[in-house]
Amino acid sequence: MGLYDTIHIHQKIFENYKDIFSCPKCSKFDGGNYQTKDFDSAMNDYYLCYDENNNLKIYGLDPPEKENHFVPYSPEELGEFEKVKNDKSDPNKLSAVFAEMRMIEGGYWKDEAFLPENRKKRDMGEYPHQWINFYTCCSTTPKRSCDGFIEIEVKFTDGICVLMRQKVDLNKDEF
Repeated sequence: MGLYDTIHIHQKIFENYKDIFSCPKCSKFDGGNYQTKDFDSAMNDYYLCYDENNNLKIYGLDPPEKENHFVPYSPEELGEFEKVKNDKSDPNKLSAVFAEMRMIEGGYWKDEAFLPENRKKRDMGEYPHQWINFYTCCSTTPKRSCDGFIEIEVKFTDGICVLMRQKVDLNKDEF
């Protein structure tokens, strides 16, 4: 268990490397987000995409910016939070704590704020200069009956992807 970082992948990479991102068990394509523990494992977001020279690079993503996709609470919503905060009927005061947190935040983020295209990308320079593994579970079936595990290995040299492949674990039963 523990913390992991999220890697968002540009759609063009999925199109160009569809065989690598296909489930080894059911051969279905999975184009979702991936996770890794090969960086700081601090719940940061990264973006694997092409740069202006058509090289595959990974960028760090900044948190969303307020002016673009932040929606402040209306006075009516703030009034409702104030009522919940001052409600004496909750013995644990848990709803009052959440109401106070929302009042301090002052609003909420639209879903579009978290898309990689709407966030500032930070070039990681020569880092990473190593192998990075990222992985996900096959989610092509509604009930995840496939139980497939997709693990991708990417080799970076001077911050540029030089090799990308699907990691295949050999099962003892297959010998």
